[in-house]
Amino acid sequence: MTDKSTLSVVIPLFQAEELLEELINRLNKSLSSLSDWEYEIVLIDDGSEDGTWKKLVNLYKESSYIKAYKFSRNFGQHNAIIAGLNRCIGEWVIVMDCDLQDRPEEIPNLLNTALKGFDIVLAQRISRQDDFFKVITSKGFYKFFELISGLKFETGVGNFGIYNRKVVEAILKYKENFRPFPIIVKVLGFKRTAIEVKHGKRFAGESNYNRFGLFKGALNVIIYYSNRPIWLFLIIGLGILSFILFILLGMYFLAFDIQVKELVLILILLMSILSLNTSLIGIYVSRIFIESKNRPLYLIEDKLVN
Repeated sequence: MTDKSTLSVVIPLFQAEELLEELINRLNKSLSSLSDWEYEIVLIDDGSEDGTWKKLVNLYKESSYIKAYKFSRNFGQHNAIIAGLNRCIGEWVIVMDCDLQDRPEEIPNLLNTALKGFDIVLAQRISRQDDFFKVITSKGFYKFFELISGLKFETGVGNFGIYNRKVVEAILKYKENFRPFPIIVKVLGFKRTAIEVKHGKRFAGESNYNRFGLFKGALNVIIYYSNRPIWLFLIIGLGILSFILFILLGMYFLAFDIQVKELVLILILLMSILSLNTSLIGIYVSRIFIESKNRPLYLIEDKLVN
């Protein structure tokens, strides 16, 4: 038996064949510098269609510190993170992306900061190496989500960070079908800080997030974690009702001259808002329907565990 503490690194993978070997080499170099710590690397293959799993099998044969799990299909990055958290054993857990934009060389800094008395230490990216569209939409989403949720988010942070075991256990208590990792981390509380880190360039390939996927994910976060959109439409509805009453009273008492085309435009506006409101309610109801099915977050097809 060893008296060393254990550090886990949880990484979701998707189409990572080209970068996997470089990722493991840099992780091993960074983690082996922590002489007082044992470590494990928990890799979740989120339904990759390239040679990611075959490469993992070969790397596993050469490494005693790798655990690997293969999803039966693509279930999404955040579900892959949850799967990794369920299977790691570390007293401290690093969560990071696989594309090497989250630099393994920053792990010692995150750990050293955490040991100063923090439960969560987030990596705050400086000089982001993402394309302009992704940076702008990310900032815009978090600003909008802050507005409708009342939460405040650190700028430039994502999944990359280190989390105490009690934080991991708290995350795993969330049982809803949709579990966006950085949002859950934010609403948890706990003693936290953020440190500035360098943001690396993507080592190989392209991002697997498309614009529709980003929009869908943002909409899900808003629906699952805030009911303010419904209140917003209530306020809009009351405003429109007041406007209509004003027009009707004006027509009756002040002899407003309202043309047919103006009435048609008003009706079109009302129907559009009614349609949006109905769609919004439908989205909320559909989420309740999905939750009621109680389906598993993911299915594991294969695993590599010592």
